[in-house]
Amino acid sequence: MNQMAWQPIENAPKDDASGSYILVWGEKMAQPDMAYWREGRWWSATEHDGFAHSAIDPSHWMPLPPIPSTRP
Repeated sequence: MNQMAWQPIENAPKDDASGSYILVWGEKMAQPDMAYWREGRWWSATEHDGFAHSAIDPSHWMPLPPIPSTRP
């Protein structure tokens, strides 16, 4: 399977300890978002409507792309 393709959220890594960030999307979300798993649910890593780190309910995920290895 293509690692950069959207996958069902049930397959996403859930590591409470390190809080790894992933890219998520769901039908009730206006756009993809960066998120992490903590305390038994998904949390947005960005601010929405003045609220930082809001609980969200995504249906799909994919890993974040690697950061650039060189600067422009």
